Amino acid sequence: MAALAIDWSSYQPQSRWEKPTGELASDLLPPDLAADAVSHRFGAPITQGGEPTSVRFVGRGRDSGDGFCVGKSYYVSMLHRPEGAEPQSPVSGNEVRLGGCEGIFAHVNPDASPEDGKRVLRWLKWAVQTAKSEPPLPFAIGCSDEMPYDEDRCASGARAALAALPLDKVAIITRDNDPRAHRWTISVTETRLGDTYWQLKVDGTPGKSSIDLVWGIPAPF
Repeated sequence: MAALAIDWSSYQPQSRWEKPTGELASDLLPPDLAADAVSHRFGAPITQGGEPTSVRFVGRGRDSGDGFCVGKSYYVSMLHRPEGAEPQSPVSGNEVRLGGCEGIFAHVNPDASPEDGKRVLRWLKWAVQTAKSEPPLPFAIGCSDEMPYDEDRCASGARAALAALPLDKVAIITRDNDPRAHRWTISVTETRLGDTYWQLKVDGTPGKSSIDLVWGIPAPF
Protein backbone atom coordinates (compact mmCIF):
# COMPACT_ATOMS: atom_id res chain seq x y z
CA MET A 1 0.00 0.00 0.00
CA ALA A 2 1.31 3.44 -0.90
CA ALA A 3 2.09 5.86 1.89
CA LEU A 4 -0.44 8.65 2.37
CA ALA A 5 0.39 12.34 2.65
CA ILE A 6 -1.25 14.44 5.35
CA ASP A 7 -4.15 16.31 3.80
CA TRP A 8 -3.14 19.80 4.91
CA SER A 9 -5.82 21.53 2.87
CA SER A 10 -8.87 19.69 4.25
CA TYR A 11 -7.93 19.53 7.94
CA GLN A 12 -10.45 21.59 9.92
CA PRO A 13 -10.24 21.59 13.73
CA GLN A 14 -13.56 21.46 15.59
CA SER A 15 -12.83 23.94 18.36
CA ARG A 16 -12.10 27.59 18.99
CA TRP A 17 -10.32 27.65 15.61
CA GLU A 18 -13.51 26.94 13.66
CA LYS A 19 -14.13 30.50 12.48
CA PRO A 20 -14.31 32.37 9.16
CA THR A 21 -11.01 33.80 7.93
CA GLY A 22 -11.87 37.38 8.92
CA GLU A 23 -12.73 36.48 12.51
CA LEU A 24 -9.73 34.18 12.97
CA ALA A 25 -7.39 36.76 11.43
CA SER A 26 -8.73 39.40 13.85
CA ASP A 27 -7.91 37.05 16.75
CA LEU A 28 -4.37 36.22 15.63
CA LEU A 29 -3.05 39.13 13.54
CA PRO A 30 -2.52 42.88 14.00
CA PRO A 31 -5.39 44.89 12.45
CA ASP A 32 -3.53 45.90 9.27
CA LEU A 33 -2.55 42.31 8.51
CA ALA A 34 -5.95 40.94 9.46
CA ALA A 35 -7.59 43.33 6.99
CA ASP A 36 -5.49 41.85 4.17
CA ALA A 37 -6.24 38.16 4.90
CA VAL A 38 -8.65 36.48 2.49
CA SER A 39 -8.10 32.77 3.21
CA HIS A 40 -6.34 30.48 5.65
CA ARG A 41 -5.31 26.89 6.18
CA PHE A 42 -4.15 24.94 9.19
CA GLY A 43 -1.06 22.90 9.86
CA ALA A 44 -2.35 19.43 10.77
CA PRO A 45 -2.05 18.47 14.46
CA ILE A 46 0.74 16.31 15.78
CA THR A 47 -1.80 13.93 17.35
CA GLN A 48 -5.20 12.94 15.98
CA GLY A 49 -7.87 15.28 17.26
CA GLY A 50 -5.31 17.77 18.58
CA GLU A 51 -5.08 21.49 17.96
CA PRO A 52 -3.41 22.85 14.82
CA THR A 53 0.36 23.31 14.71
CA SER A 54 -0.01 26.55 12.73
CA VAL A 55 -2.30 28.82 10.74
CA ARG A 56 -1.19 30.37 7.46
CA PHE A 57 -3.21 33.34 6.23
CA VAL A 58 -2.99 34.42 2.61
CA GLY A 59 -3.47 38.07 1.71
CA ARG A 60 -5.00 39.67 -1.36
CA GLY A 61 -3.16 39.14 -4.63
CA ARG A 62 -2.41 42.06 -6.90
CA ASP A 63 -1.25 42.24 -10.49
CA SER A 64 2.33 43.51 -10.50
CA GLY A 65 2.14 44.56 -14.17
CA ASP A 66 4.89 42.22 -15.38
CA GLY A 67 3.05 38.96 -15.92
CA PHE A 68 2.84 38.06 -12.23
CA CYS A 69 0.47 38.36 -9.31
CA VAL A 70 2.01 39.03 -5.89
CA GLY A 71 0.75 39.05 -2.33
CA LYS A 72 1.64 38.43 1.29
CA SER A 73 1.13 35.55 3.70
CA TYR A 74 1.12 35.57 7.49
CA TYR A 75 2.26 32.46 9.33
CA VAL A 76 1.25 31.93 12.95
CA SER A 77 2.90 28.97 14.70
CA MET A 78 1.50 27.46 17.89
CA LEU A 79 3.29 26.82 21.17
CA HIS A 80 1.52 23.83 22.67
CA ARG A 81 0.94 23.99 26.41
CA PRO A 82 -1.18 21.75 28.70
CA GLU A 83 -3.92 24.40 28.74
CA GLY A 84 -3.98 24.63 24.93
CA ALA A 85 -2.18 26.01 21.89
CA GLU A 86 -0.70 29.49 22.33
CA PRO A 87 -0.36 31.51 19.08
CA GLN A 88 3.06 33.06 18.46
CA SER A 89 3.83 36.35 16.74
CA PRO A 90 3.02 36.22 13.00
CA VAL A 91 5.78 35.99 10.41
CA SER A 92 5.12 37.69 7.07
CA GLY A 93 6.08 36.05 3.80
CA ASN A 94 5.86 36.74 0.09
CA GLU A 95 3.62 34.96 -2.43
CA VAL A 96 4.16 35.02 -6.21
CA ARG A 97 2.14 33.54 -9.05
CA LEU A 98 2.99 33.37 -12.74
CA GLY A 99 -0.05 34.72 -14.59
CA GLY A 100 -3.34 35.84 -13.03
CA CYS A 101 -4.35 36.10 -9.40
CA GLU A 102 -6.58 32.99 -9.25
CA GLY A 103 -5.04 29.71 -8.16
CA ILE A 104 -2.02 28.46 -6.21
CA PHE A 105 0.64 31.01 -5.26
CA ALA A 106 4.29 30.10 -4.75
CA HIS A 107 5.43 30.88 -1.22
CA VAL A 108 8.88 32.48 -1.46
CA ASN A 109 10.78 31.46 1.66
CA PRO A 110 12.00 34.40 3.79
CA ASP A 111 15.62 34.40 2.63
CA ALA A 112 14.50 35.40 -0.89
CA SER A 113 12.52 38.33 -2.27
CA PRO A 114 9.47 38.45 -4.55
CA GLU A 115 11.80 39.49 -7.40
CA ASP A 116 13.89 36.38 -6.72
CA GLY A 117 10.72 34.31 -6.98
CA LYS A 118 9.82 35.93 -10.30
CA ARG A 119 13.28 35.22 -11.71
CA VAL A 120 13.03 31.57 -10.67
CA LEU A 121 9.58 31.23 -12.26
CA ARG A 122 10.76 32.89 -15.48
CA TRP A 123 13.72 30.51 -15.62
CA LEU A 124 11.49 27.52 -14.94
CA LYS A 125 9.02 28.64 -17.63
CA TRP A 126 11.90 28.85 -20.11
CA ALA A 127 13.11 25.37 -19.06
CA VAL A 128 9.64 23.83 -19.51
CA GLN A 129 9.18 25.48 -22.91
CA THR A 130 12.63 24.28 -23.95
CA ALA A 131 11.76 20.72 -22.86
CA LYS A 132 8.71 20.85 -25.16
CA SER A 133 10.85 21.75 -28.19
CA GLU A 134 12.99 19.54 -30.43
CA PRO A 135 16.64 20.67 -30.00
CA PRO A 136 18.93 19.11 -27.35
CA LEU A 137 18.47 20.56 -23.90
CA PRO A 138 21.01 23.21 -22.84
CA PHE A 139 20.95 21.92 -19.27
CA ALA A 140 21.46 18.59 -17.50
CA ILE A 141 18.30 16.86 -16.30
CA GLY A 142 17.41 13.92 -14.07
CA CYS A 143 14.22 12.34 -12.73
CA SER A 144 13.43 9.90 -9.91
CA ASP A 145 10.21 8.52 -8.43
CA GLU A 146 10.08 7.81 -4.68
CA MET A 147 6.61 6.21 -4.81
CA PRO A 148 7.45 2.52 -5.40
CA TYR A 149 3.87 1.22 -5.46
CA ASP A 150 2.52 3.67 -8.02
CA GLU A 151 3.15 4.16 -11.71
CA ASP A 152 6.69 5.41 -12.34
CA ARG A 153 6.32 9.14 -13.08
CA CYS A 154 9.73 9.14 -14.74
CA ALA A 155 9.03 6.20 -17.08
CA SER A 156 8.75 8.45 -20.15
CA GLY A 157 11.99 10.22 -19.29
CA ALA A 158 13.04 13.32 -17.41
CA ARG A 159 12.45 15.60 -20.37
CA ALA A 160 8.82 14.49 -20.74
CA ALA A 161 8.25 14.94 -17.00
CA LEU A 162 9.63 18.48 -17.14
CA ALA A 163 7.59 19.34 -20.24
CA ALA A 164 4.39 18.31 -18.43
CA LEU A 165 5.15 20.30 -15.26
CA PRO A 166 2.17 22.52 -14.30
CA LEU A 167 3.70 25.98 -13.93
CA ASP A 168 0.48 27.32 -12.44
CA LYS A 169 0.89 25.02 -9.44
CA VAL A 170 4.33 25.99 -8.16
CA ALA A 171 3.79 26.09 -4.38
CA ILE A 172 7.15 26.79 -2.70
CA ILE A 173 10.39 28.46 -3.84
CA THR A 174 13.39 28.15 -1.54
CA ARG A 175 16.90 29.50 -2.00
CA ASP A 176 19.33 26.69 -1.17
CA ASN A 177 21.80 27.21 1.64
CA ASP A 178 24.73 27.04 -0.73
CA PRO A 179 27.57 29.54 -1.31
CA ARG A 180 27.09 29.19 -5.05
CA ALA A 181 24.42 31.37 -6.63
CA HIS A 182 21.39 30.24 -8.66
CA ARG A 183 20.58 27.13 -6.60
CA TRP A 184 16.94 26.64 -5.66
CA THR A 185 14.47 24.03 -4.46
CA ILE A 186 11.00 24.29 -6.02
CA SER A 187 7.88 22.36 -4.96
CA VAL A 188 5.13 21.79 -7.54
CA THR A 189 1.81 20.13 -6.76
CA GLU A 190 -0.36 18.55 -9.46
CA THR A 191 -3.57 18.52 -7.44
CA ARG A 192 -3.67 20.33 -4.08
CA LEU A 193 -1.26 21.19 -1.31
CA GLY A 194 -0.33 18.18 0.80
CA ASP A 195 -0.68 15.58 -1.97
CA THR A 196 2.22 13.88 -3.72
CA TYR A 197 4.27 16.46 -5.57
CA TRP A 198 7.32 17.24 -7.66
CA GLN A 199 10.36 18.61 -5.88
CA LEU A 200 12.87 20.23 -8.21
CA LYS A 201 16.51 20.90 -7.40
CA VAL A 202 17.52 23.66 -9.78
CA ASP A 203 20.93 25.08 -10.56
CA GLY A 204 20.56 28.00 -12.93
CA THR A 205 24.26 28.78 -13.13
CA PRO A 206 24.97 29.92 -16.72
CA GLY A 207 26.89 27.31 -18.69
CA LYS A 208 26.32 24.45 -16.21
CA SER A 209 22.64 24.59 -15.32
CA SER A 210 20.70 21.50 -14.27
CA ILE A 211 17.29 20.31 -13.03
CA ASP A 212 16.61 17.19 -10.97
CA LEU A 213 12.97 16.20 -10.52
CA VAL A 214 11.82 13.96 -7.64
CA TRP A 215 8.24 12.68 -7.31
CA GLY A 216 7.30 11.99 -3.69
CA ILE A 217 5.38 12.92 -0.53
CA PRO A 218 5.75 16.23 1.33
CA ALA A 219 7.28 16.09 4.79
CA PRO A 220 4.54 16.05 7.51
CA PHE A 221 5.11 19.55 8.89
